[in-house]
Formats: sequence, structure tokens, C-alpha cells
Amino acid sequence: MDKVIFLDLNGVLINPFPAWKPDEEDRDGYARFNPYCTANSRALLKAYPALSIVLSSSRRVGKSLEKEKSKS
Repeated sequence: MDKVIFLDLNGVLINPFPAWKPDEEDRDGYARFNPYCTANSRALLKAYPALSIVLSSSRRVGKSLEKEKSKS
């Protein structure tokens, strides 16, 4: 059976720390990815290389997956 993750970026990769801190804006006008969260996501993908990701975020509109991958 294929393993699939449905990923919404808010709260997963865009997660301010501490929680009271507002999101930081990146050059593209969207909130910046949290480096700790992206490191955890990379570790998950390394542990499960056949894992498929379905990106369920409005951030995906008008952008390629390659462009999003290059940011994390």
C-alpha cells in the first residue's frame, strides 16, 4: 500500500515559535517556513523515501512543486 501524506502548510511548516510570535513574511509575500518544522519534514521524507505528498494549501496555486521544494 502506498503511503500518502496530505499536507497543509499552515500549522505544519508555517508554525511560529513561540506561539505568540507573528508569522514572518518571506520574499514571495507568504509566511516563512519554520526551519525546525522543515527539518522534521525532511527527516520524515528521508525515513520514508517512497512517501507521496498531496499539498492541500492555497499556497500551491500558481506555483510549481519544484519551486516550493527549493524553499524548504
